[in-house]
Amino acid sequence: MKLVKDFIFLLLCLGLFLGCRKAAVTADDQPIAYLEVSPASTSMLVQEQTQFSAKAVGKDASETALTTEATWWTSDKTVAEFSLVKNGLLQAKAPGKVVAYASYQGVTRSLPLTVYGVTGLSVSTDRSSYYIDQDATLTAVAVLSNDATQDVSNLASWSSSDTTVASVSDSEGNKGRLSPLAQGSAVITADLFGLRATLTSTVTQAGLLSLTLEPVSTLWIEKIPERVRAIGVYAGNQVRDLSDQVDWSATGGALSYTPKGNAYFTPAAAGAISLSASIGGLSASLTGTAVAGTLQEVEVWPQAPQWVVGSQENLRAWAVVSVGSVYYAKEVTEQSTWTSSAPTVVSMGSMNPSLTQAKATGSSTLSASFTQALTVPVTLSGST
Repeated sequence: MKLVKDFIFLLLCLGLFLGCRKAAVTADDQPIAYLEVSPASTSMLVQEQTQFSAKAVGKDASETALTTEATWWTSDKTVAEFSLVKNGLLQAKAPGKVVAYASYQGVTRSLPLTVYGVTGLSVSTDRSSYYIDQDATLTAVAVLSNDATQDVSNLASWSSSDTTVASVSDSEGNKGRLSPLAQGSAVITADLFGLRATLTSTVTQAGLLSLTLEPVSTLWIEKIPERVRAIGVYAGNQVRDLSDQVDWSATGGALSYTPKGNAYFTPAAAGAISLSASIGGLSASLTGTAVAGTLQEVEVWPQAPQWVVGSQENLRAWAVVSVGSVYYAKEVTEQSTWTSSAPTVVSMGSMNPSLTQAKATGSSTLSASFTQALTVPVTLSGST
């Protein structure tokens, strides 16, 4: 009986030995080739914090994140020290040279660093003047203890003394972005590690430099409206549509405005036409020749619309006009009159007459008319 027990004991020991050996072989199958630490910084500023990460790269090129498992330390804690709470978080404490280390399972990676003190701070701008609605980029520049300079815009904290005049972004990725909002002055401040720099931004309304009319050239057809625009260029290269602000005059046709505030010119007949606009002492004009054309039909898109109750749809209308043997499509959505035979099923907008609103299950006939009437049958599907 004793021999049997001894034999069983021997088998158990042999099994444990082989199991341990197998485990050891498995671990050796995937040895760590090296540790990789990022970012590969070579310098920091006093009081700056940097979050480092570490990963193990195996001989088979496999990668394993080890930031929390690794051991972190520095060669001089008085210059820079890793956090005891968050692995890999390094705090720069004083000017000097230091080596940061990360270690895991006997493999160590070193990263030499130089910590610089900040002796000065200034704010610069990419603009000589600040105009309403024209954003500017501000830059915070630090003077370092070695007399070098460094852009610290993303490290600084930004603020404005009057955010109704000019606001400045303090959000990551957009720090130092100045947005002039109203005429006046605001002091912009950048704070960094106890240092402060300011810049006074005086915001004004940009002066109008030039005025042009569009379209510069187009095919003008009698009795077919064409949208016209007055485009102003302000100081700072800001471009604005001033069509609803200029004083218009025209010959050879009539100007009209749609509910959306867009300006249109309609030639009265074939022949010479001219347009002019003026504002703030500036003026612009264009001339052209209208040709005779024949209105063939009005097309509406979509051709066979279907709605779900509660949905909206913008309809559009085009006038198909022939000039000789050539056909042209001119959009007349805003000049058309839109109606619905069943407003309780499909209603038309008030400020935007081509905007439909599906209100109930049923059917309605929608009509768009421009010189000649066009009826568009519409089937509404849905449920309330």
